[in-house]
Amino acid sequence: MGMLEAISAGFMNYFTPSVFLFSLLGVVIGLIFGILPGISSLTAMAIILPLTYGANPLFAIVMLTAIRAVSATGGAITSILINIPGEASSAALCLDGSPMTKKGQGGRAVGAALCASGLGGILGGFVLALLIPVAYPLVLLFGSGETALIGLLGLTFIAVLSQGSVIKGFIAGLLGIILSFIGVHGVTSAIRFTYGNLYLYDGIPLVPLVLGLFAFPEIFDLILKKGGTIADVDRSVIKQTGWPQVYEGMKDVLRHWSLLIRSTVVGIIVGIIPGIGGAVAQFVAYGHAKQTSKHPELFGKGNIEGVIAPGSAVNAEEGGAFVPTLAFGIPGSLAMTLMLAAFLIHGIQPGPAMLTQHLDLTWTIVVALIITNIMGVGLMLPFVSTFARIAFVRSRLVVPVFLVVAAFGAYGSNLEFWDIVTSFAFGILGYTMIKSGYDRVAIVLGFILGQMVERYFGIIIAAMGAEFLLRPTSMILVIMIVLLLVYKPINNLIRKGRRRRETP
Repeated sequence: MGMLEAISAGFMNYFTPSVFLFSLLGVVIGLIFGILPGISSLTAMAIILPLTYGANPLFAIVMLTAIRAVSATGGAITSILINIPGEASSAALCLDGSPMTKKGQGGRAVGAALCASGLGGILGGFVLALLIPVAYPLVLLFGSGETALIGLLGLTFIAVLSQGSVIKGFIAGLLGIILSFIGVHGVTSAIRFTYGNLYLYDGIPLVPLVLGLFAFPEIFDLILKKGGTIADVDRSVIKQTGWPQVYEGMKDVLRHWSLLIRSTVVGIIVGIIPGIGGAVAQFVAYGHAKQTSKHPELFGKGNIEGVIAPGSAVNAEEGGAFVPTLAFGIPGSLAMTLMLAAFLIHGIQPGPAMLTQHLDLTWTIVVALIITNIMGVGLMLPFVSTFARIAFVRSRLVVPVFLVVAAFGAYGSNLEFWDIVTSFAFGILGYTMIKSGYDRVAIVLGFILGQMVERYFGIIIAAMGAEFLLRPTSMILVIMIVLLLVYKPINNLIRKGRRRRETP
């Protein structure tokens, strides 16, 4: 399929009435989950993912893209008005958004955040569209050997870029790789780590694993709150969200258009680097805004620039994060790990195949990313006060619904009771990991990429042996892997040397 033909097919796919409705539904779900403190869009994606099993892959991919694209837009509401991030990627908005609320300017901050996030997401989508033609000829150089090395490169990112402790990230990734070995080996038919349990012969199903790690821990948190509303703060802040204030905030974004562009670029660049994500992009953009501001002393005290910068960077990051996910099968962010799982569940091999066999689907994602950002802001602006009230729903009303939907999602993928048990077990593991500072995404990356590396290495070794390592593309990838492995130790040595020189 040619590029122009794929672009046309992408637009036609998205604007099919049924696909568009799923996209709109995803926008509403993403906004609601983005607003709810402590219940992230990752929870929504993990719950929705198994419910799409057996459906048209377009419905699933477009809906999940929509959920993720607008979640930070929704998260701006609670971050600014009640100083509790609805999303981890909206945390930086608390720094200046909350002080503005205390000054009675909450609506202005919300208007600026919504406008900045929408424009940032749209620009991020356009950059993704520009990068696809560049990546297209590149992925044609990749065979089974190069694909295996790309998977190995992704595993390397676990140790280097995992959040928190590198050792904990490595342990979590290693656990994911070990879990990927469970079941009957596809080439040798060897039975591994099943201990005679027939349920494990096909390996651990991906849906219960993802659902357990990302949905159940959030539900457990709500259960342990023992009643009360999701956000335990004064409802009076809703009064600040009138249209005049919101409109003033939108005009602030246009006044600081240069900051918007620069922060968007920061978000896209951070998004392209696998394993970092919006949680980092927002603070990098915030720091850049402070360094380049004429009044840096006002940051943290209610500066509108401190709202615009992280707001635009977070949504732009999603466009950047799709680049390594679609082109090479390496998730650009934690949310992209769930998108990777969605591709696999629907029989779509992420990586070079996305830009060759599924180029039309790739362009559908680009269109969805741009349009859903427009829809998200369009839905939020007239109903800011209404959406803000969602944060005050009583947790005891929400928990039973989430539990039933999560259990149904786990069971519905294979109609297997043990899938519910597996989800619950991984939920306990996920909750324990959060409390212990371990990175949950490292397990999923290890699980998915571990299978990918084993499969493609098996194919290329059987066909060529180790000779594929002498190919130019393979040699470049091996060098990149080695550089990533030595980067952290060398960087630590350099820092220690500087500290010694600075110590009198």
